[in-house]
Amino acid sequence: MKTKPHSTRRPLIGRLSKCLSIAVLVALAAGCADVNRLREAQDSFNQAAAADNALRLDTKPADATASLASVRSGYASALLSLQKLENSKDQTQLRNDGLWGAALTLKALAQWRLGQFDQAIATADLARQSAEATIRIDALVQ
Repeated sequence: MKTKPHSTRRPLIGRLSKCLSIAVLVALAAGCADVNRLREAQDSFNQAAAADNALRLDTKPADATASLASVRSGYASALLSLQKLENSKDQTQLRNDGLWGAALTLKALAQWRLGQFDQAIATADLARQSAEATIRIDALVQ
């Protein structure tokens, strides 16, 4: 598998994080879900991504180790919040509101940023399947 050099992936990561954040926020606003855990996960992920981007752009990191630990903690917090949604009434509510795919996508991104690549791929596959199921149901309704 060919990958791009690390320096050319950075802008893509930032754009991907921003696009995902906007998509999840729009989905939350449209769905009006009463599930706060997804919002907490989104906030944790956004803060971690912002700190991660700032750390990568900082030419003179004063305390890079502490900053990196803070970034990883933010991603881990988002992941923990999302894992608590699984197999709960909140998951059912998110499915009903059409937000389960967004939650899984956010979970996959958090896993990816934490270096849990195999889990991230598996979660991304679940998100894709969730989106395909939603599309099929929507096509039947129309």
